[in-house]
Amino acid sequence: MIIFKRFFVVLIFLILLLAGCAQSSNGDVEQPPPDITIDWVDFVKLGGIQYMRTDYSIDADKLGPQISEVKFKISDNVNNPDYIVKDGDAAYLEKGTPIYNINNYKSSFRIAIKATNEIIVYQVFDNPSAKKGSDIADISNKVDYIEINSKSNEEEIVTITDVDKINEMVDMVLKAPVDLSTSKQMGERYLISFHLKDGSEFKGAYWLESGQLSHVSIRFLLPVEFKIAVKEVLNNKSDDNS
Repeated sequence: MIIFKRFFVVLIFLILLLAGCAQSSNGDVEQPPPDITIDWVDFVKLGGIQYMRTDYSIDADKLGPQISEVKFKISDNVNNPDYIVKDGDAAYLEKGTPIYNINNYKSSFRIAIKATNEIIVYQVFDNPSAKKGSDIADISNKVDYIEINSKSNEEEIVTITDVDKINEMVDMVLKAPVDLSTSKQMGERYLISFHLKDGSEFKGAYWLESGQLSHVSIRFLLPVEFKIAVKEVLNNKSDDNS
């Protein structure tokens, strides 16, 4: 069984991963003064996709076959914030660390690394080749319930447990076009968490009027029907409390 703990992503350092690379005239990477220290996000890049460490761990029987290994450890070796991340790079994992599939999940969504006492899940936060939600989130038929939380303190507002409503909303997410550049943050903001049947979750900030669901640097552009579904459950919750 997956052990689930809530975690908060530190977004301030994502720019370090996506920045351009400064080069000298002879093509070598220019390094800033040696006293500069970079606090890298704990990530791995594989097949053009960047994954971030989560607080989820899995049992050994959920571990799939090895698919690759870490080629280069960035921390302790790179002190240039403009370094371009390459396939096989990892922030803190040693060179040669095996990278595994996770049973019942696409590797474009999640991969796993064996740590000393547990198997850690890394989840996608950047995939430039993704065109729609299903290229990012492998959550079809995996959602147990959906939670809509307050924009200010993450306090639960309403929980959706109706299977038909869950499938309807998940289907809209998976069919939605995705964008890594355009920001459309308009209207009320809510935190929407898709709680999966294995105890983990996939979540993002949702702007009601513009229909944007943001998962780290990935933005799902959801249809108006998703807004209608959210407003419906919120209104029903208000009626129940009146």
